Amino acid sequence: MRTRTRILILCGVAGISVMIACAATKQWQYNSPNNIMQVYADGKGGCAVATTDTNNLVTVVWLDKKGKVLYESPLMSAPMIGLIQSCSANQLTYTIFFGYPMIVQVSKKGEETPVVSIGGITYGTPLAPTLNNKLDDKKGFFIINVNTNTTRKTLVRYSFK
Repeated sequence: MRTRTRILILCGVAGISVMIACAATKQWQYNSPNNIMQVYADGKGGCAVATTDTNNLVTVVWLDKKGKVLYESPLMSAPMIGLIQSCSANQLTYTIFFGYPMIVQVSKKGEETPVVSIGGITYGTPLAPTLNNKLDDKKGFFIINVNTNTTRKTLVRYSFK
């Protein structure tokens, strides 16, 4: 009887250890003052976020792997489409709308370089009526928590460990 009890206790401890080892761990969070409409992971724990306010003005915010703001775009009016074209740990590209759409490339230092075509319009990946989200990378994932009392949205980064 003692052997059976010990085996059951060891199995229970092993099971709890496995559950703890597989649990996601919260790393950081970003409290957006606006509605989060697009999230694009950079592959290294950071991401770019497109938000819209109550006047439908849009901004793009680039966050590093610790949740620190690297860059914030000016407010712009934009249709509800995927603004963020790509995001890595070293650069961000997004579509900006000031009259005509054009691509803006942002360096890690926050320096903007607009990509313009003389006498034409520059489009990034095909503009589509859907949002292109990338919520995970090899080390973790992002979720958006919505406070149902205030409808405030918070972006949260979790690691897989």
